[in-house]
Amino acid sequence: MEKLHFINSVYLWGLLFLLIPILVHLFNFRKAKKVYFTRVDLLKEIKTEKKSFSSLKKRLILFSRLMAILFFVLAVSSPYLSEVDINDKIKKATFLYLDNSFSMQAKSGSSRLLDLAKKDIEKSYTDFKDVSQIYLFSNDNFSLIESENELVIGLSKINYSYKAYSTLKAKSLVSSLANKNSVSEFNTIIFSDFNESSIENDSLFSDISMSKFVYKSDNNNNISIDSLWFDKVNVSTNRFTLKYKLTNFGNDNIEYNEIIKFSDKIQQSLTREIFSKKDTVYKIELSIPSSKKAWGEITIDDNDIYYDNKFSFAIDFSSKSKVLFVGNKFNAKLNFILNDDFLELENSSNSNFKLLNPKDYDFLIYTINPNFTKDELELVKSYINTGKGILIIPNSNISISAFNKFINELGVGRVVSYSPDKSFLSNINYSNIFFDDIFNSKVENFDFPLIAGSYNVRVPKSQNLLSFDNGKPLLLQKENQNIFLFTSPIFEGVEAFIKYNLALPVLYKIVTGHLQSNLYYKVGIESVIHLNNSDVKLKDGEEFIDIKSHIQNNFELPVIDKSGVFELFSGNEKIKSIAYNYSRTESESHKIKEVSNSNIQKYDQLKKQNNVIYLWKWCLTFTLGFLIFEMSLISFLKD
Repeated sequence: MEKLHFINSVYLWGLLFLLIPILVHLFNFRKAKKVYFTRVDLLKEIKTEKKSFSSLKKRLILFSRLMAILFFVLAVSSPYLSEVDINDKIKKATFLYLDNSFSMQAKSGSSRLLDLAKKDIEKSYTDFKDVSQIYLFSNDNFSLIESENELVIGLSKINYSYKAYSTLKAKSLVSSLANKNSVSEFNTIIFSDFNESSIENDSLFSDISMSKFVYKSDNNNNISIDSLWFDKVNVSTNRFTLKYKLTNFGNDNIEYNEIIKFSDKIQQSLTREIFSKKDTVYKIELSIPSSKKAWGEITIDDNDIYYDNKFSFAIDFSSKSKVLFVGNKFNAKLNFILNDDFLELENSSNSNFKLLNPKDYDFLIYTINPNFTKDELELVKSYINTGKGILIIPNSNISISAFNKFINELGVGRVVSYSPDKSFLSNINYSNIFFDDIFNSKVENFDFPLIAGSYNVRVPKSQNLLSFDNGKPLLLQKENQNIFLFTSPIFEGVEAFIKYNLALPVLYKIVTGHLQSNLYYKVGIESVIHLNNSDVKLKDGEEFIDIKSHIQNNFELPVIDKSGVFELFSGNEKIKSIAYNYSRTESESHKIKEVSNSNIQKYDQLKKQNNVIYLWKWCLTFTLGFLIFEMSLISFLKD
């Protein structure tokens, strides 16, 4: 219920001034004046009438003065009606969270969702600026807003961000900001399409009540250039093939224009049609320039969500990729698979491994020795920390405890048990992008390998690429890492994986996977690059950014917040180009997560609770009214 409050209650002491007109009224006696008059009876009659009128006039003047002083004092005390006390504004906050992720590029009518949200934020600021401090923040921005002008400037600085929205992140930020700024009471209003790529448990912040403005696109026909990878590379003939996947998330077939630029020339410009709810893989063959280095980009003309309409890439075939095999039994077939125009394979025994510097190699195939030493383990661990690729394989004689200790100390996983039984490798994860350039489609009547003996391994946050018919994995990959693990010895035994035709494309893809990552890097993610140079700098437009040396010719690339092609320099010499692309997690604009109703407060209800009705204008109006009334009494009603 609304209550009467005063902003400047100390001024109410001014009500003591009401005593002044009362005292003036009581002691304002005029001195008697003698007047000679002939008829005393007429004089008495006039005196009685005049005294009665004068008394009424004085009372009205006193009343008007009292009312004028009363309402003037109330006006300067700034009275207002509200459920909240705005004198406690410093203890309260309203957090306005603007989701500026890429999905907010979608349109509702002719307007972008982000622009609609900004307009609603301006209205919300007016509703809450008097009762609390206003904090404006987005996925990558935060500021305290103290005026409408600051709000306009703050909103103008918020552009689309590669950082995706999540309700958990929003609540976590609100909780942290409230603690940091010693805010005891706060409201949270979120302006978002609530497009969340993953459902996260936000029960830790269930006490945070929030209001929401939900924005929905009226058109989901978005096309995304989803990914790009090498298909075939032949450095000796100076030709290579790229494959790239386009996805139509909408319900309509869409015709679009496509342009492919490479080595400063347009290689392809055409119009295509992509079917609704369809992934389509295309390929293009390109010539490697004489420098063996170049960059390119694929562009489409989709006007709905447009951040995913361009895909940049860069190549560098100026030197072969060095691969090191570590194991006591080197397989000749592996030498056949991994020696070509693109790769150079070397091998070492486990005992000689500690004499080498594995960081000089681009990929490591490591067979775990049953009697591995602590030095070997530390060498492998330091190699993994460089961010380069590794394939880990158990030796046929290794014990469960030794295998478990090795991968557990590396932080890869743990070994649960061992099964000596033969099992068919019958499950291939065709949906994983790993197999996109190995299988065009699911292969029927495939001659699946029969593998003898495997370990049951648990690897957190991993993907099963190959599995047995009982569902247990043969080949796993750590998510977002270039770490692969076989659960069975693949080089030894009659039923070893290396003896089957599937081994050739799988092993080649594993080893060349790091070359795939060198085609492009993801925006916002730290990456390490191997360069045989010193004093390396990254050129962003006209600005040069120093790159820190990571470990022995490995350089830690800065976290880039935008897509495009950048140049690497050593001194004044250009080394190579590198490309960055945004993650495509925001491309499907209709993946809306409904926020739990248990912690949602309707905005109108929140606004009503914080509504303030100021009364000082009415008080001034009454003050002026009574002053005018007093002057009228004095001027027009003379004694």
